[in-house]
Amino acid sequence: MTHATDSGSGARTHLEVRDLEVSYSERVQVLRGVSFDVAEGERVGVVGPNGAGKTTLFLALSGVVTPAAGTIRIDGEAVRPGRFRQDVGLVFQNPDHQLFCPTVEEDVAFGPRNLSLAPDMVSARVAAALAETGVTELSDRAPHHLSGGEKRMCSIATVLALEPRLMIYDEPSASLDIRSRRRLIQFLLASPATALVASHDLELVLEVCPRTIVVDDGRIVADGPSREIMDDVALMERHGLERPHSLVPHVVPHHHHHH
Repeated sequence: MTHATDSGSGARTHLEVRDLEVSYSERVQVLRGVSFDVAEGERVGVVGPNGAGKTTLFLALSGVVTPAAGTIRIDGEAVRPGRFRQDVGLVFQNPDHQLFCPTVEEDVAFGPRNLSLAPDMVSARVAAALAETGVTELSDRAPHHLSGGEKRMCSIATVLALEPRLMIYDEPSASLDIRSRRRLIQFLLASPATALVASHDLELVLEVCPRTIVVDDGRIVADGPSREIMDDVALMERHGLERPHSLVPHVVPHHHHHH
């Protein structure tokens, strides 16, 4: 699967994952021989049934989980597990796991402050992250008083403030209403960051990610253009996925009106 390396645009390889294996015990192997590349600025969907290993993959990329074997490189530099990595930004499925300060502004400042940046640098990063996610006016609100959609954008801002080189979104549209989901999609489409997006919301993946990786039982079973992969009914059904409605051919029945 050389999909990402010859993407034609001459973009350089940004993330390189080789033969990644993660085991939770002697018996339970969660990822087995996972390899893929992501070019700089690429947005890649990660889809598959529950328990396929998507979240484990993200935790390994973030350095939270230590692989049993294999390598992860970002811009050629190996990821060392067990250390907090500011260059990989993981946006959790539940925003409440990311928002724990009295105000949104303090939450967004938390990461940059931990990097021991000068106060004016912290302020600049906070302002930029709030502006990019469109939540500047929420800065002095208490996160637990916000709507689901507002929390989602604020949780993304807390990660953007670290200026990671790779953004990872785990089920970003989970429990969002239609308007908040649309706003999230517009944000993802406008964001220049290299991103991996895991979601059961295949229409979102189709719209946001030109490329999709299908993970099942700890392996990559398909990797290619999102439209082709999601239009492959047999492939999708084999891995517990449903072809997005927007790809289902619409046959308009002929109604003969007899007057």
